[in-house]
Amino acid sequence: MHRFRSSVVRVLFVTILLSLGAVPAGGQEDGLNGSIQLPEESPPLASDIDVENWVRTALHDRLTLQSSDSLEVAGPPKRLRGWSVYAIAQSVNGIPVAHRESLLLVNPERRPVRLIGHFSAYPSPPDTSPARDLADALVLARLFGDTVSNSRLVFLPTGAALTLAYEVEGAYGDGRHGFERVFVAARTGTILDRVPLTYNFFARRVFDFASACRSERIRRPMNARRVTRLLGITMRRHLKRNEGSPPSGDVQVDQVFDLLGKLHEFLKTVLEMDSFDDGGAQMKSVVSVRYHRAAPTLPQCVGDEFNAAWAGPLETAILPVGISEFPEVLGHEFGHAIVLSGSRLIYRNESGALHEAIADSVGLGFRAWLEAGGRLEARLPDRVWKLRDPSGVSRDFQNPRRVDDLPNHYSDYRFMLDDYGGVHINSSIINQGFYLLAAGGRHPDIHTGPEVRGIGVEKALKIFGRAGFNLLTPNADFQDARYAFALAAEILYGAKSKEWVATHTAMDAIGIPGYWARPPDPVELAEPPARSDEEEPSGPLPEAPSRSRPEAPGDPEAIPEIEERTEEIDESEQVSDERQGAPEPAEDPPNAPSPESPPPGDPAPVPKAPTSPVAPATTPSRPPADSQPEPDPPSPIAASTEPPRVPVLVAGVAILFLLALALLMVRARMRGGGRIDSPSPNHVPGTGQIPIGVAPFAANSAGALEPLDGSASIPLNRDLLVSPEGLVIGRAVELCHIEIRDPVVSRRHVRCRLIRGSLWIEDLHSTGGTHVDGIPAEPFMPVEVAPGQVLKIGKQSYRLAPLIGEASV
Repeated sequence: MHRFRSSVVRVLFVTILLSLGAVPAGGQEDGLNGSIQLPEESPPLASDIDVENWVRTALHDRLTLQSSDSLEVAGPPKRLRGWSVYAIAQSVNGIPVAHRESLLLVNPERRPVRLIGHFSAYPSPPDTSPARDLADALVLARLFGDTVSNSRLVFLPTGAALTLAYEVEGAYGDGRHGFERVFVAARTGTILDRVPLTYNFFARRVFDFASACRSERIRRPMNARRVTRLLGITMRRHLKRNEGSPPSGDVQVDQVFDLLGKLHEFLKTVLEMDSFDDGGAQMKSVVSVRYHRAAPTLPQCVGDEFNAAWAGPLETAILPVGISEFPEVLGHEFGHAIVLSGSRLIYRNESGALHEAIADSVGLGFRAWLEAGGRLEARLPDRVWKLRDPSGVSRDFQNPRRVDDLPNHYSDYRFMLDDYGGVHINSSIINQGFYLLAAGGRHPDIHTGPEVRGIGVEKALKIFGRAGFNLLTPNADFQDARYAFALAAEILYGAKSKEWVATHTAMDAIGIPGYWARPPDPVELAEPPARSDEEEPSGPLPEAPSRSRPEAPGDPEAIPEIEERTEEIDESEQVSDERQGAPEPAEDPPNAPSPESPPPGDPAPVPKAPTSPVAPATTPSRPPADSQPEPDPPSPIAASTEPPRVPVLVAGVAILFLLALALLMVRARMRGGGRIDSPSPNHVPGTGQIPIGVAPFAANSAGALEPLDGSASIPLNRDLLVSPEGLVIGRAVELCHIEIRDPVVSRRHVRCRLIRGSLWIEDLHSTGGTHVDGIPAEPFMPVEVAPGQVLKIGKQSYRLAPLIGEASV
C-alpha cells in the first residue's frame, strides 16, 4: 500500500519533467495555490469594468470552478509603475470564502499577465442559512458581543470542506490579547479560528492615553475588554494635537507629532507612497502608553515594560513613553500598517514572520533616513543595522545570531507553537536577506555561499515595501515572498536587471528555495533619473564578525525559473534524504560549472515547485551540490520565441540520469544496501495498493501507523520525523517519502513530525482532508496525535501505535 523512494530518484524525476516541459502550467487538481502566468494573447482590458467582467467570466472558466463559485474584484486596484494589481475574492452561493483571495496583475498594456493566490472548487457547498444568529453564536463562544467592531457571514475552508461561520473582529480573550479576528461556527457557536489584529514590535492625529487614564482613575492592569473601552474614550475625548493646531506643550505629544510628519515624508520620497495606504490616510497615534509585565502586549495605564503596537481595526499606532528615542519602532509599526493596507498577511507562521520582517525593514530604513538628514546613504553605519529598545539591541540585520542566537538561514527555521508560530523569531531569516540585498556580501556563517552584489538600502526598501503592499497574498510563505520580491524588482527596475539578480541571489544566500536563471549580462531598462541618495555602494560592506559554525558546501548552479505552480512541493522533501549520509565535499562540488554556467558563488537552488502561500513552518535542507544547469526559460513577463534545443536537452537529461544512477550505486555500496523500491511479494494486482516491508526501518523506528483495514502499516522512520521537513505521505511517489496509491489521497497529503516526544501532523491542503478521531485538521495547522488515536488520510484509516524509545526534537 505504500512505497519508499530515494530522494535522488524524486529529484531526477522532477528535473526530467521540468526539462521536457511535462509539468502542467497553471492550476492543479487540488485547486490553485501559487502563481500562474496567463496567455500572452489575453485581450487588453481597457477599464476596471472590463477587468471585473473578465474575472467573472473568462477567469472563472479558466480555473474550472463550479457554477456555485463566483469571482469578484474586491475594491479598487493598486497601481505600481504603470501596472495595476486587482484583489480577487471567491464566493460560494453568494457567501465569501475566507482565505481564498488572489491578486491579478495587469501590465501597462492592460493585458492580464499573472494570477497569484488561492482558489478551490467546492462541488457540494453546504447550506447558506445559519442555524443561529450572530448574538447567540457569540454567547455560545463566550465572546463579548458589545466589543464587535466588524462582522460578516463567511465560509471557512477546513480541508476540502466548507464551514459556515461568523467572522467577527473585536477585543476578546482572557486579558492577554488585543484585537482579534475570530471565526465562530454559525451552527454550533464553537470557535474555529483566531487571528491576531494587534501587531506588536516588540494627515496626523495624536491622542494622550495617560490623560484618559487619569480621567478614568485607572491604577491597575486592565483586561482586553477594558483596554478597548479606554482606547475608545482616548480617541473621542483626548485629542491633543491635530493638523494645523499649535504645539500642545506636552513633550511626548509634540515629539510624536513631528515624527509622524517626517515618517510621512519618508514614505513619500523612499517608497513613493502617499501615507501607509498609498491613499493619504491619516497617521494617527496614541501616546504615553505603558505596558505591564502581567499583560505585555496590551496598552496599560501602569507598568514599566516597553512595547509598541499597531491596532489594525483602529488604524492607529499605540506608542509607549519614550518612543521618540527609538524612531525605528515607530517606523516598524507603520510598516505593519503598510502590509495590512495591502497584502494583509496573516499574523502567524511564515506569513506572520514576513509581516514582522517587512515592518523591521521599514523601521530600519526610517531611522537611517532620519539620521542622515532626510536621505539614505549608500553605506549605513553598523549601528543603524540594529533595531533598539530600552534594554539594548532587539534585532541585528548584519547577523541575527548575535542577538539571542536568532536564526539567519531557512535551514534554521524554528517550528514553534508560541509567538503565533515564531513570527518574531523567524523574521530574522528575512532580515538577513534584506541586509545582503542592500549591503552585499556573503552570508555571515556560510562563506562558500553566493556573493550578493548589494543594490543599496533605498532600492531594497522599495522592493520589500512594494512586495508587502502590492504583490503578496494573506497566506504567503517565504518562497512566495521570494517570487514577490523578484517580481517587484522586475517591475521597478526591469526584467533580469541587476536588482532582479541581486534579489534572487540574496534569497539563495539565506536558503529560500526557488527557480531562476542568471542572465549572462543583466539587462538595464530605463529608470527615472536617480537622486543623489540612490547611489549604490561601490562594493559589499565588510563582513560582520560571525559565530563559529561549520561551512556549507558550495551551492549548485542556476536552474531555470518555472513560474507555473503545479503542486505544493517542499524543496527540502526532494533533497533531504540525499543530504543524510552523503559526505560533504571538502573542496569544490563534484560537477564543476561549465563556461556558460553562472560564476561560482552566485548559485541558485535546486528546482522546487512553489509551495502554497500558507506553507507550514518547516526547516528545509540546503540544496544539493549535484544539480545541472538548464537553458534560460522565458521571462516571467515576456516569453521568448526562440525554439528549444531538443538534442542538447535530451543529452543533458541522459547525462543527468547516468550521474544519478551512479550516485545511487555509490550510496547503496556505502550503506550496504538501499531502500525498498519494488512492490512487496504480497501485492494484490488490480487493487491499486502496494504494501511495503518495514525491515529496513526497524532499527531506527519511532513506531508505526497501523491500518484498520488489514493492509500494510506505515513505518514511522525517526530520522525523517525529526528532520526539518518531516515525513511526507501522499499519492505522488516523486514528491513524498511514503506513497499511498489511492485517488482520494492528494499528491502531497500530510506531513508527520516528532516534537517533544509526540507525533504531530499537518494536512498539506489535501483534497480529501486529514482527520484525527473524526475531526478534520485545518490545512497547515499542526495537530497532535496521541497513541491509540485514529488518523484518517483520505479514505484510509490508521491507528497510531505506541511510540518507541526517545522520540523528541
